[in-house]
Amino acid sequence: MASRSVILILVEARRASAVLEAVSEAGQLDESLETGIALELEVSRALGLSEHIKALSREHPLDKT
Repeated sequence: MASRSVILILVEARRASAVLEAVSEAGQLDESLETGIALELEVSRALGLSEHIKALSREHPLDKT
């Protein structure tokens, strides 16, 4: 049996579509049966991220245009 890996990426809802699309493109998920899948799950609550979110928001602000 082939080994499988699971990668979890937690992002803010406003960034989710862009990240999911980037994962799909990078992994060439629609190219063959041998590629993986990507899915989006809503997270209603996560703890321990406040400082990470602040730092990321400073480093990578969203355009407001």
